[in-house]
Amino acid sequence: MDNYNICLPYINFDVLIIEINHFPGYFIFAIVLAAAYHYDGYLMEPILAHMLNNTIATILINYF
Repeated sequence: MDNYNICLPYINFDVLIIEINHFPGYFIFAIVLAAAYHYDGYLMEPILAHMLNNTIATILINYF
C-alpha cells in the first residue's frame, strides 16, 4: 500500500503536464460559458453548451 501512495503524486503530475498544453483552450471555453451565463443568467445555457461540446468531442474521437 505504501508504494501505491508514493506513486500517486507522480501520476497526478504527469496528467497535469499533459493537460497544461490544453489549458488555453479550456480557459477560452470557460470564458465563453461564463459569458453565456452572464448574458441572460440562465444556468442551463452553459450546461447545455458543455454537453454539446462533450457530445461532439466523443463522436469525433470514437468515429474519426
